[in-house]
Amino acid sequence: MVHLANLVSAHACTLIYKQYQFALKCASYAYCEAVPGIFTIKNNVDEEDYLDEPAAEYSINSTTWRCSCKFMCTHLLPCRHVLYLRKALSMESVIPTQCLEERWLISTLRAPCLLPDFTSESFSVASVPPRGSAPWDVNRKYREAK
Repeated sequence: MVHLANLVSAHACTLIYKQYQFALKCASYAYCEAVPGIFTIKNNVDEEDYLDEPAAEYSINSTTWRCSCKFMCTHLLPCRHVLYLRKALSMESVIPTQCLEERWLISTLRAPCLLPDFTSESFSVASVPPRGSAPWDVNRKYREAK
């Protein structure tokens, strides 16, 4: 986790840490390699307060370490399923740092921002003319399209 904290923002580190704690402490999953390089993973717990939906089954690509769960699809960060599977497969590192998106990396935040060149041409500020008529509603658009 220390290595991860040096790579990603504090917010990303907090999100991953919650997934990490769950995956290594209280998660119970059944997994199998459906096709070479693609694992399916499903929880073994039917509790109401469990993080996953009871009947949900997710797929993990072991080349890119991408999961089909909502967390990974929305946050683009390693999820509990990937962390659990990597631990179960005895991988060297539980957290796959190679699949971290650039938007979360500290190096991206500290990189110089290239601004576009501004032209030296003059410009003027003018008021926006009022709209001649109200925008068409759905019914009028339909009538006019006929």
